[in-house]
Amino acid sequence: MKIFSSLKNRVILVILVASLPLLLLAIGAYIRDRAEAVARIEDNIRLLLRATLHQETQVVAGVQQVLRTMTIADNMQQLDPADCSGLAGRMMNVLPWFANLGAALPDGRFFCSAKPQSQPVNIADRRYFREVLATRQPAPGEYVVGRVSRERSIAYALPMLDGRGEVRAVVVAATRLDWFDQMLKAVQLPAGWHALVVDTEGFVAARFPPGLDATPITTAEGHALGNAGKEAIIHKVDVAGEFHLHGVVPLASTQDQLYLIIGSDLAGVLGPIEARFRRELAIVLALALASALLAWTAVRGSVIDGVAHLQDAVERFGLGELDHRAGRISSVSELQFLAQRFDQMAERIANINRELETRVAERTSDLARSNAELEAFAYSVSHDLRAPLRAIAGFGDILDERYRDKLDGDGQRYLDHIRAAAGQMNRQIDDLLQYSRVGRGTVKAERVELAPLLREAIALYQSQLPAGSRIEIMEPLASPVGDPRLIKQVLTNLIDNAIKYQPAGQAPIVRIESMPGEDAVTIRVTDNGIGIPPEYRETIFKVFQRLHGEEDYPGSGIGLAIAQKAARLMNGTLAVEASSGQGSTFLLRLPATSHAGNG
Repeated sequence: MKIFSSLKNRVILVILVASLPLLLLAIGAYIRDRAEAVARIEDNIRLLLRATLHQETQVVAGVQQVLRTMTIADNMQQLDPADCSGLAGRMMNVLPWFANLGAALPDGRFFCSAKPQSQPVNIADRRYFREVLATRQPAPGEYVVGRVSRERSIAYALPMLDGRGEVRAVVVAATRLDWFDQMLKAVQLPAGWHALVVDTEGFVAARFPPGLDATPITTAEGHALGNAGKEAIIHKVDVAGEFHLHGVVPLASTQDQLYLIIGSDLAGVLGPIEARFRRELAIVLALALASALLAWTAVRGSVIDGVAHLQDAVERFGLGELDHRAGRISSVSELQFLAQRFDQMAERIANINRELETRVAERTSDLARSNAELEAFAYSVSHDLRAPLRAIAGFGDILDERYRDKLDGDGQRYLDHIRAAAGQMNRQIDDLLQYSRVGRGTVKAERVELAPLLREAIALYQSQLPAGSRIEIMEPLASPVGDPRLIKQVLTNLIDNAIKYQPAGQAPIVRIESMPGEDAVTIRVTDNGIGIPPEYRETIFKVFQRLHGEEDYPGSGIGLAIAQKAARLMNGTLAVEASSGQGSTFLLRLPATSHAGNG
């Protein structure tokens, strides 16, 4: 990773990694202590659940005893509604936690009730009633809303049998939910704990402490517990981020319709553990920070500063300060060894550089002398060649002026050949001198606006263009980097070629465009001329190489050679897309950014 590429960051990382075992020990101890505390709380919750269920069993046994007492009472033997209802009312006066007491005939008609009935009631559809008829045994409680009392209650039933074992009537007792409050209060929960009795829809039948207003399980969780029908421990985190443990078990007396929930918010137990962990974590971090500061102080003076000095020396040397040396940078022997080796390397490089500068100076001097000699030679050759050429041309003019009429046809033709050859030779000398002068002096490398150069180049040929001719400039034009003088020379030569090499009677059409690229700008010059066969793509750029005779297309054959030499001097290229009889396209590629030319 890039952040750890520096020595400073790596030193800090090593210090932090060295502190990691202490941190891991503190975290491990916290996780272990927390898990043990949670396990102890779970065990306590299970013990309390079972103690509460034991109380429930005793209450149910008491209800069953009340029902048995009713079945054997004299007032019940004749199944007289008035006698039975009177008995039930008297029993309810001494048993206030009952919602109702009564009895029903085998067909479900509720003929006996401690509480008056506003209308006939039938309980044949009740589950507890059907179970008593089917089993002739006491039925477990059923969580119902009483049809006489209109209260939520737990209904219990006991069959009243005749001598043959047939059911004469079913005695029913409906207990209020209030007794669950007494049951929860008797559990003696630890401080901060709570207990509830809820149904699968989330209705709270009882709660302790009385002010508790939260239901710790959702309706979906209640249904899931109902399906499971067994004891469970639920771990939950509330919206405030607090962790809670809840033990949940179905109440057997309600056939899993009601659930007992006992829970703790864990704050009193886990608080000290988390406080101890925070203290240990603070100690570990303080030790790591102190170690980092001590190590940083020790390492910075002996290593970091030394490396920084060596880095500065390398950067300054790389920027051209070849006389700069690192010197003494650190008391650490390994770093000082590197500094000494750098100084030795720098001294060797400086010596080599001085030798190279001397050689370059000598060769530059030799090149300047050679160029001067070449220019003198070219001038001498030009002068020496031009003297006899002027004599030949002069005498040819005299012969033509004084003696042309005295020459026969062959003599006149020979005279014309002599004069034409002298003129062509004179033009070739001029072109050769121009080729030798291309790039002489400093070649600039600057951003060049092409539009002004093209306007100047086109102006040279405007008066020579036949009717119907066009030179189109496709703007916008990308600006290359190069020498304006040489770029104008190349474009002038390419336009000259495009105008010159045309089929007889055809008007030239030239199209010029400049396209930007990632590293280069491409200038494209396209014409509608005679074209160039593919096999001559390289030949046309050589000096004095012509594809056509002087009588067809006049010229020395050196224009494209000059253009290509100028392109190379600007670190560019000049090429042609060959096609015969379909015009030509020349591609001049020049740098898009300045990397210097040839000076």
